[in-house]
Amino acid sequence: MVLAAAYLLEVSDPRASAARHALALAGQLFAMIKVGPVAAQVGQDRMALIGELTSTLGESRVVASLDIGWVGAATGATVVDLAGVTDPAIAALPGGHTSKQIPATLLDTRGVDTLVLLLADGAEVGSAWYESHFARRVEQRVAMITRDEYQLATVSQGRLRYLVVRRTPTRQAAR
Repeated sequence: MVLAAAYLLEVSDPRASAARHALALAGQLFAMIKVGPVAAQVGQDRMALIGELTSTLGESRVVASLDIGWVGAATGATVVDLAGVTDPAIAALPGGHTSKQIPATLLDTRGVDTLVLLLADGAEVGSAWYESHFARRVEQRVAMITRDEYQLATVSQGRLRYLVVRRTPTRQAAR
C-alpha cells in the first residue's frame, strides 16, 4: 500500500493526491471517532449480558435468538440461530441475515422454549411484550407469530436491552 501510494504521488497531480489522502484520512477519522468507541464497548456489553441473564437462560432447553454468540455463552441449552449463519435450513429461508421469514412451525419443530429478542435503541417494553419495537425485522416477526404462546420472563437492564420470553406452561405441556 505504501509503495502504491508513493507511486501515485510521483505520477499524479498533487491536488488529486491531496484529495485522495484527505478522503482516506477522513474515513479513518470517522471510524476512530464514531465507530471506535461503540465497538470498544461490545465485549463489555456482551459480558454484562452473560452475567445478567445466565440464571434466567439456565432454565431453558432450547433458546432461539439472532445473537447466538453471547446467548450460547450464557446457557448450556441448544441455541437456534434465527439468522441462519450456523443453520443451513434457516439460511435457506427468504430474507436477509436480520430479516429471515421464520415460519411459526419452525419454533415448534425445533422445540424452542425461550426467545431472546433485542429491543430497538431507546425502545421500552410494550404494554404486551410482543407490541415492543424490536431492533430487527426477524425479531418483530417472531414476536408476532409467538405472541399467544410465550410470556415475558425478564428484560435485560444494560445498554443493550433484550427481552427473554418463555413458552407458556400450558403450551409447553401440550407439546
